[in-house]
Amino acid sequence: MADAVTESIDEINNAPLTIGDKFSNAVNAISSVGMAISTVKSLMDTWNDDSLSIGDKLVATMTSGSMAVLMLANAYKTLGISTTISNLAK
Repeated sequence: MADAVTESIDEINNAPLTIGDKFSNAVNAISSVGMAISTVKSLMDTWNDDSLSIGDKLVATMTSGSMAVLMLANAYKTLGISTTISNLAK
C-alpha cells in the first residue's frame, strides 16, 4: 500500500508542467518578490517613525525581516520551477 502511494506521489511530482502551471508559477514568484519589497519599504518607514520606541522598532524589524526572507525564499523556490517558462516558445 505504501509503495503504491509513494509511486503515485512520484508520478505527480514528475508530471510535466502545463503552460498554465508555468504561468502561475511565474506570477507567484513575481508576487512574492513584490511583497518582499513592500515589506522592506514598510520596515524603512517604521525606522523613520520617531513616535515609535526602540522596542517597537526591533519587534517590527524581526517580524518584517523574517517575512521578507520567507517571501524571497518562496520566490527563489518558485523561480526554480518557473524558469522553464522561457521554454514556452520552444
